[in-house]
Amino acid sequence: MKKIISIHVSLMRAGKLDCFEKEVPMHGKLFFSRNSETKDFCGIYTIPGNDSFASMEVINLLHLGVLYYPTLIMNFNYPSCKLYLQEADAFDFIYSKKHIRPNQMYFVRNANDVTGPFYFKSNSDINKIVTGLQQKTLYVPCKKQSFEKVVTSKSA
Repeated sequence: MKKIISIHVSLMRAGKLDCFEKEVPMHGKLFFSRNSETKDFCGIYTIPGNDSFASMEVINLLHLGVLYYPTLIMNFNYPSCKLYLQEADAFDFIYSKKHIRPNQMYFVRNANDVTGPFYFKSNSDINKIVTGLQQKTLYVPCKKQSFEKVVTSKSA
C-alpha cells in the first residue's frame, strides 16, 4: 500500500505561462480546479493534449479563472488547503517503457521536509527520478482531494 502524507499549500491562480510552452498546451500538466459559481475547489484538471481543442479549452478555463497550482509558500492572499500526496511509482512518470508521462507534478520528501512542486519533463534527469523512486522520496498528488481549508494569519 502506498504511503499518503498531507502538506499545507497555497493555491495560486494559473496564468498562460503556467499552461503553455511556446503557444502549445503542456499536455498532462496538472492543476486544481475551482467551481466558477460556488468558488469551491472541486478536483484535479489535467491538460488533455497539445492540439487546438486543448488549447481552446485551457484558454477558456484561464478566462474563467478556475485553474490553480500549489505552492509551499504560505500566503494569506491566496486560498490555502491540505494537499494529500501519495508515494510515487514508475507508472506515475511513464505510460510504457518508451513513453514518458510529460509534465507530471511531483514533490520530494527528505526526512520531514517536503519540497516542490517539480514537473517531470523529457529533459529531466531520469537518474534522479529512478533514485527517488527507489528511495521512496517522490510523492504525487492523490487523485481525490478534500481541499480542507487551512487558516493562515497575517504576521504582525
